[in-house]
Amino acid sequence: MPSYKLMPHINNESLFKKLHIKEGTEVFDSANKIIDEIKEFIIKNMSISAYFAKAHINLIGLYEGADKDCIICLVSSKDDIGDFSREMINSGNYLKGYLLYEAANHALFEASDRFSKFVRQEELKNGRKLSRRYFAGDGDIDLNMQKEIMGMLKEKEDVEAYINERNVLFPERSLLYVFVAEEAEDGCCINQDEENECERCKNYNCRYRDENEKIPC
Repeated sequence: MPSYKLMPHINNESLFKKLHIKEGTEVFDSANKIIDEIKEFIIKNMSISAYFAKAHINLIGLYEGADKDCIICLVSSKDDIGDFSREMINSGNYLKGYLLYEAANHALFEASDRFSKFVRQEELKNGRKLSRRYFAGDGDIDLNMQKEIMGMLKEKEDVEAYINERNVLFPERSLLYVFVAEEAEDGCCINQDEENECERCKNYNCRYRDENEKIPC
């Protein structure tokens, strides 16, 4: 599979809500004055790459050790935003440093959501429905499997991300996760779809289906 390049997107309202920055407060007014500058900085300095590959994985602890057909996804940004953020905080510019760091994380997760929808659509073309996202160490898949999962991805894709001896994923802004692939069923899955994503559905004429966001960008 080719690698994909994703532009960072930041929604002010969603970001402020996540950070509990409420409108009408002094913090909100201060954050609102600098958010456009921060977004411009992130767009210039954040380059998000995404990959996905098929693999057969023994998901210990998730399906009682059963081998499963899976899709491995990696969304990663090799940037120095963390260093810039720490420099700002160390120099006393606390709000800008904090907001820069959190906005970059927000952009990565938003890009991951877009990419996941794209992967679901691609697999649906082959009649495969994907489960929710599983992260190693999230309680369902043992953290020690992270290196094995990354190794499988590296066998198929030329990725620069790596996992160190402490099982920490690098670059700092990276997400590695797994979907379990199953044969898709006909009909509406709105009552069964855990993530409520109509892109997983094979009923292309369903009135609930959202045809937006065909490819990541």
